Amino acid sequence: MATQISRLLKTTVSSSDTNVYQVPNGNSAMISHLMFCNTHSGAVTVSISHTGSAASSTTAADRLFHNFTVAAGETVMIEANIAMFQNEKLWAIASVGSVVNLFINGMTCLTAETDIRSLCDTPIPLAETVVHQVDSGITANLTQIILCNTHSSSVTVDIAVTSSAATSSSTGDRIFSSLMLESGQTQILMTNFILNASEKIWADASVNNVVNLIAYGYTYS
Repeated sequence: MATQISRLLKTTVSSSDTNVYQVPNGNSAMISHLMFCNTHSGAVTVSISHTGSAASSTTAADRLFHNFTVAAGETVMIEANIAMFQNEKLWAIASVGSVVNLFINGMTCLTAETDIRSLCDTPIPLAETVVHQVDSGITANLTQIILCNTHSSSVTVDIAVTSSAATSSSTGDRIFSSLMLESGQTQILMTNFILNASEKIWADASVNNVVNLIAYGYTYS
């Protein structure tokens, strides 16, 4: 797969939700580094969303980063591995327009898909739910989990892995237990967790559908 390392985006974030980057047709992209530089005299909050190609706006369920604060004169740098497929969009909005510079670096892949896969992308419900099940005959390597709390207060999250036969999970199945996310916080969890064929990932949260869960990994047949 041919790849090209590049700066995918350089822009100043608007105070209205704006599509700042779209993956070219026939390509895919991997975002590896985001940099936010606040040139303003006061703190500014910024939100970043990821949507499909057809979206004309965003919702809280699309958030990768929600109302996180960049202090006056501060530069915040975030390391990530965010896979985007052909024509998908990245959006940005700031509480004060035209004062936060956003730079996004990564790779452009000259195919419609990257080697890494999006295993799930969903808000986490209050009741324990299967958010991903590995296909039969496939092994998956769970490499990254992004959790974004869009709620006005803190939320706790549980994530568990079970066999295909399980109809629920127990505390003995958890890979993350009572993980606390403050209001507006995004946690990027780098893992190297092997999921066997047909195994299930379960998730639940203390508040319904306010924490977005995005999981990435590789699959092997």
